[in-house]
Amino acid sequence: MKILLNNIKECFQKILKRSEFGKTSVCIIVSLDVDAICALRILTSLLNRENLQFRMIPVTGYSEMTEAIQKCGNMYKSIILLNCGNVYDMSEFVKGDVKFFLFDSHKPINHNNVNNEKSIYIIDDGMGQLEKCPDEEIKEMSEEDEDSLEEDDSGSHSSQIQRKQQLKLQRSLRKQLIQMHEDYYSQGTYYSRPSSTVVYTLAQQMNHDCNDHLWYAILGLTDAYIHMRLNQKNYDIIFEELQNEVIRLNIHYEETQGDNKKIGGVFIENEYKFLLMRQQSLYNSMYYSSYVGTKLKLWKDRDNKRLEEFMAKLGIPLNEAKQDFRYMNQKFKNILKSQIAEVASKFQMDDILYRSFVRQSDTKIQIAASDMVYAVNAILEYPQALLSKQLMQHQCSEVIEKLKTSETAARFQNFFCALDTLGSKSDDLFQQGVQMALEFQAALVDEANNLIENNELYPCKHFRYGILKNESPQQKKFFQHPQSLQKLALLLMDIYKEKGYKQSNKSVILVNQLGELFMVVGVVGGMSFSGQEKNQFGQYFLRKVQELNLQFRQDSFETSVIEIHKDDFPNFIDAITDFKKN
Repeated sequence: MKILLNNIKECFQKILKRSEFGKTSVCIIVSLDVDAICALRILTSLLNRENLQFRMIPVTGYSEMTEAIQKCGNMYKSIILLNCGNVYDMSEFVKGDVKFFLFDSHKPINHNNVNNEKSIYIIDDGMGQLEKCPDEEIKEMSEEDEDSLEEDDSGSHSSQIQRKQQLKLQRSLRKQLIQMHEDYYSQGTYYSRPSSTVVYTLAQQMNHDCNDHLWYAILGLTDAYIHMRLNQKNYDIIFEELQNEVIRLNIHYEETQGDNKKIGGVFIENEYKFLLMRQQSLYNSMYYSSYVGTKLKLWKDRDNKRLEEFMAKLGIPLNEAKQDFRYMNQKFKNILKSQIAEVASKFQMDDILYRSFVRQSDTKIQIAASDMVYAVNAILEYPQALLSKQLMQHQCSEVIEKLKTSETAARFQNFFCALDTLGSKSDDLFQQGVQMALEFQAALVDEANNLIENNELYPCKHFRYGILKNESPQQKKFFQHPQSLQKLALLLMDIYKEKGYKQSNKSVILVNQLGELFMVVGVVGGMSFSGQEKNQFGQYFLRKVQELNLQFRQDSFETSVIEIHKDDFPNFIDAITDFKKN
């Protein structure tokens, strides 16, 4: 059943009505991404306000989601899915009186979820093109009618003519419906409104909006933007909504004097497309920025002359630019703010600034939304074997203690540490996440430079592909996670666009050899921060492996990720060479 965003309160009221006092009636199944965890933070706060007991289960892919739902059985009245479920046919899991509530930014939504009027509730956020969703019931009716018409050959000549005309009409209708299905799904996968902003709308309608909830929605929006899951138009729409909320909820912070009175406040800020500028030197934040690095073509400028020229044009000495930004002379911070737009335009970086938000976490410290997103995302993607050492002083919360097995706790330690980082009043977890993010971004830039320098991206007709042999410590540490591999592929695509080669807009496929399996990731898209195009790789990969009868695993919520057995990979890569974006 489709619920309009303006009426999202209906979902929560249904959950409340179905709850049983003293029993755990709600199960939340949550994907391991920043937006989903931000949505979870808001949602659990709302449930706690209503004294509703709930269980939450983090999942990394379709098989874990399926297992979680099956284990739930009929134990829960309501199952809420955060950033998972939309693209799958959830009607297969409907049993008894259980109701499913899907808060998921992945699109397109499976038509069976939209058309299920009794057990599945999805949110129409206005960005998911649901008006194009086919009506399966009409299609089934037309098939039944055709069968009955073909079987009945009795009656007069005129009645037979009438049946033939009716059959022709039914066939035409079914053809239209089949085309509607094809048009709806062949467009590829994409993202709409972040789930955290949807759940924040729920908090507003429940009169439980506050700065904490607003901050989580801001982080979810920022996560979608900096990881190219939202185009500029949709980002601007949602930004305006949240900006109005910031003004409304923080007017008293703006009017108070003294930084100690502003702790906890959220403020609007023009943000640089640099990497974690407040957490390192200005120089490094530019060098390791995917946006600046590609625009200045730093992959071929080993001496960084272009970056030094950029600093000189700004009027910032290198000794100032290379020290910690927090200790940089205020004079040069002011120069940066006043001169950046004009100087950047001379280097074809006209959009080096974007509108964002910061939060006052201490009397002297403001945390940028992008910085928090980078930190939390790094914790989520950090190798599990190394995470315990990195965060050895942090006991991952009272939440882990509630888990039944130590195996489960270890498996999802990334999730609970990320969850704690968002809600922690301490700066320690955030700072450790920042260090992980800096470490990963350095590896990302280095890996991209190596692949370009060594000509290890091979051109096909409509895409380029490269293989990480998983031999270097860097590859083993940072590129086992599909999202990390996606980021590398997107950076490589941006680099080729800036090279200005013919067909520079080719898609990129990256492959990481993981033992007996090859993890394959296909990306399409534009420049960093501009928003990713619809990705048709997922359906294309699936069609080819089925045609070739290959062993494969397509388990990620990102359907453009597929795992192929190493013996089948040569046949697979040959089969997909004719891929072309619609």
